[in-house]
Amino acid sequence: MFNINGWELAIILVLALILFGPERLPEAAAQAGRAWRQLQGLTAGATAELTRELQAAVTEAERAQEMLTGAVQELDSAADTVAESLSATRPPAGRPEP
Repeated sequence: MFNINGWELAIILVLALILFGPERLPEAAAQAGRAWRQLQGLTAGATAELTRELQAAVTEAERAQEMLTGAVQELDSAADTVAESLSATRPPAGRPEP
């Protein structure tokens, strides 16, 4: 994940040993591990929440699309009905209206 090679890890460990000393290094490593696990839990929770919210938005968008498709079909049907009504009430070609 961090793309650290062996030498870089060795340098980090030596620096940690110098900074914390041999007595405090195990506790510092344990604290770092707890913090890392807590961070992973937070990111997993945030990811799950975002996934739920996005899925809800997708579901709502799909419902809206279905409603719009139905409305378009109803409008097409109404337009066809109006067109049929108009063609039925038009006088034949070549004869003026009385």
